[in-house]
Amino acid sequence: MAGPTVSISSDQPDPVVGETVTFTASDYGECTDESLTFEVDGTEEQTGIYRDTFDYAFTEAGDHSVKVTATSPPDCTSTPKVATDTLPVTVRDDVSGTIDVSPDPARPNETATLSVTPAGGSAPYTYAWDADNDGAFDDGTDRTLPWTFSANGTYTVRVRIQDSANPKHESVVTDTITVDDTAPPPPPPPPCTKKLDFALSELTTTGCFTQVGTSPQQWQTTDQVKLNGVSFADLGQRFVATFPTGSEPGGHISTPNAAIQFDDLVAYSGPVDWSLPAGGQGDSGVLHTVSVPSFAKLFGLHVTGSIAIKIGWAADGTHYGVLPMNVELPKIFKPAPDRSAKGITGAVALRVDDAGPHYDGLKIEVFDAWIGARIKVAQACFSYVPAGGEVTPCDAPSLDGEPYITCESDGTTDRWNGNAVLELPIDARTQYAAFGGLADGQLANLGGFGDNLAPLGVQLAPGVTLNRLGFGVCLSPPPLKLRGDVGVEALDGKLVVNGRFLYTDPDYPRSWSVEVGGNATLGDTYLGDGSMKFNGTGDVDFALATALDLDVVTLDGKMSGWVEPQRDVFNVEGSLHGCITGLPCARADGLVSSTGVAGCLDAGVLELPEPYGAREGPFGFGSISFSVRTYTVPLKAGFGYRFDSGSVDLLGNSCDFSPYRATRTTMAAPGSSERPAARAAISERIAPNTKAVTLRIHGSDGPPKVVVSGPGGITITSPKGKRSGKQRKGEYMLAENPTDGTTSVLLVNPAAGEWTVRGAPGAKSTPTSVDRADFEAPPTLFGQIRRTGKGQELALGYSVPDGATVRLVERGEGVARTIERSVQGEPCRGAPKLPSGERLLCARVKFQPSRGPGGIRRVEAVVTRGGIPLATEKVASFRAPPEVLPSRPAAIRTRHVGGDLLVQFTRSRGAARYNVTADLEDGRRLGFDLGRKCRGVLIPDVPEGDTARIKVAGVRYDISMGGYRRIETTKGRKSVGRKFRHPRLVCS
Repeated sequence: MAGPTVSISSDQPDPVVGETVTFTASDYGECTDESLTFEVDGTEEQTGIYRDTFDYAFTEAGDHSVKVTATSPPDCTSTPKVATDTLPVTVRDDVSGTIDVSPDPARPNETATLSVTPAGGSAPYTYAWDADNDGAFDDGTDRTLPWTFSANGTYTVRVRIQDSANPKHESVVTDTITVDDTAPPPPPPPPCTKKLDFALSELTTTGCFTQVGTSPQQWQTTDQVKLNGVSFADLGQRFVATFPTGSEPGGHISTPNAAIQFDDLVAYSGPVDWSLPAGGQGDSGVLHTVSVPSFAKLFGLHVTGSIAIKIGWAADGTHYGVLPMNVELPKIFKPAPDRSAKGITGAVALRVDDAGPHYDGLKIEVFDAWIGARIKVAQACFSYVPAGGEVTPCDAPSLDGEPYITCESDGTTDRWNGNAVLELPIDARTQYAAFGGLADGQLANLGGFGDNLAPLGVQLAPGVTLNRLGFGVCLSPPPLKLRGDVGVEALDGKLVVNGRFLYTDPDYPRSWSVEVGGNATLGDTYLGDGSMKFNGTGDVDFALATALDLDVVTLDGKMSGWVEPQRDVFNVEGSLHGCITGLPCARADGLVSSTGVAGCLDAGVLELPEPYGAREGPFGFGSISFSVRTYTVPLKAGFGYRFDSGSVDLLGNSCDFSPYRATRTTMAAPGSSERPAARAAISERIAPNTKAVTLRIHGSDGPPKVVVSGPGGITITSPKGKRSGKQRKGEYMLAENPTDGTTSVLLVNPAAGEWTVRGAPGAKSTPTSVDRADFEAPPTLFGQIRRTGKGQELALGYSVPDGATVRLVERGEGVARTIERSVQGEPCRGAPKLPSGERLLCARVKFQPSRGPGGIRRVEAVVTRGGIPLATEKVASFRAPPEVLPSRPAAIRTRHVGGDLLVQFTRSRGAARYNVTADLEDGRRLGFDLGRKCRGVLIPDVPEGDTARIKVAGVRYDISMGGYRRIETTKGRKSVGRKFRHPRLVCS
């Protein structure tokens, strides 16, 4: 069993001296009864089992560390193993301040300026004044307050200061102000200097700079300062700027307490004592790398890590600053297909100058992120428009000449918009263009599509090509909008399906799906409404509710099936109800195949011999015997229709009847150009014990009206007028078929002897030839199955009508796969002939169970002929083993290469891809989605002195993750982790 893991967090990331902070250990528990030890600055403070929280109050300001160690007990591992995590903590002095008045002393009935200079805590601050000493802090909210005192004397004033930490720290500062008009007036202020220029720096202030030194020049102010547009909050502190010297060619700035702030973004809070970069016009340099406060947010998104602030002097004379930052994207984005994974960061670049920040140049980029636990965002780029901004946001792409979806936009909020590339969770890892939007830090809209994909050859199955796929959703502001599209082409573009898209990702990890649906047409024929669903095994299920009118027959009902993209197999099953025009609509049960449908009506009953009680010898039917009994079976007759044809086979070539074959033709006299006489007879002999036969009678000008006569005076006459069919159940059925100009007659248990066909009196179309289809015995199917060292082996005994094929299918929960497209059997040894006189054929088929949930699977035999289904029957079943998650990689090793970090790892059994996540010291939290053959990744811009926490896990084909292997780099070490044979393939 693996050793423990552990991580540490606190309820106050920005504590002050004397504040009690609660530290919590988490992410442990692989072993029970783990011991947890907390240390502060190397000194043990608490240890024990189940004691996963620790309270502590720091007594000194400065940088500290809190370390937790998890130790596994001996009954969990052969030797105790430990895991540690360290949390750096910066402790500040508590919030305080001093109040000043100008002029001092104040004079009665003249406006004085009260100001507070805050200290301690986390800048910037908020203020609330009580200048009239009434107990209510309602007299002002700025750092400075204009105030008039009415008479000489002393006055008590108070100001409440709150810092920006979360939770906040608060202090109330009280002072006594003296008002006296007997004192002489203050001297006049010195000349005001508002701007200083040297090297790459341009410093401006809302007040005045005062020169306090000459060699080198040194200036100071207590008012707000900007450096190349980088804004330092007005805290009332003394801000000192020193011109360049030999040791500091770029100059120097300092202040005991500062906050770099742009609107609601606080990029830094703390003291400043920085050397400025040197250079001239056209140059730029790094000002300082600052740690971002825990409460920093940019438009509602958390800023993490550190910022390497750059300043420069552009060729056009503009002094500017650039703040590259890492922001945490909304929680919907993850670095791994793992619901418990932390959020992911994106890169942001904010450009500023003395006019302020230029948000129209803001950009977020992210790679290898995940939405939920299944859909991958291979890359994404968002633009930003501030509240009231005039910059045009990224539009959703157009489809069919119009924007794919138009979402409402709230101009009073900050908005992100952009596009992305999504990857569906199927084996092909197909990618599609997409768009998205954030408003006020929340997901506002998301969508994407691929269109005109058929020329790219994205084959869902033989002859079935993906043509369009898309979705879109507007979440905020109202109204809620959803749109989705899917398009497929088949039969050389004759069959087109376009419709909706729905993604479902519930909590149960194996039950995710992507569903598409809509309407389907075949040429100009509307088939109905249907759907397709991409499931967790990588296959594609579909369903179609159809209402099909084929002139002579009508169909309605449901068909379903699945596509196996990895095997180019297209499977269809289901049942339909149908009616033959002109007959009472006895609902015809039907079957569906990938190329056609069959509708079968009850035409009567037959008594047939049936093989049963098969007695099998050794596995594989080395010998087989069976008994025979007589049973009554309903006779099925109806129609067959191929999707790629324009005509219907009526009463033959489907259900219980063989394909039609030509028999007799009536001809005009030699040399005559006249059509056959209306009463010319065509004869057909029917043998004794014939169960049923169908005659298809061709007409000279469309379906003929006929008179069919048989032994014993039997006569069947076509109905007159527009009626096109008649039936006497158990005896005969007659139906006209305008799709091929024929009339079909079914005879049930016909009398043996000569039967004749003549044209009916007055008929416009006369009989010209007759085709015949005979009743066929139903298929016989036996099966048994056994487990082998490499999978399963099926032994099949079968007999099917001439021209029919047997396909074997594996079915189970979430599993649908063709095992054998067409079984090729040989006569079974020692088996007697079947009652129908046919020989029983035997075959063995070895196969590996399909990937998917464990449990009972069944093997079905699907019998078809010419694309028309005849029967589907279960022949065997077996239990598939449960799937296991990919194993944890045995080892990880990190190595610094130049300024980058190389992460390498060993193989994970059962992994179809790999996920690597990295938490870096500079605040970046990155995710990498690597292919099956990748064994390493190069993470850019990780200096050798920085720490990095790396996790690697194998990911199964269905995006289910195995266990993580973790490693943490160590300062001062070029490489970390045990050595192993490094793989060559590194994906960067």
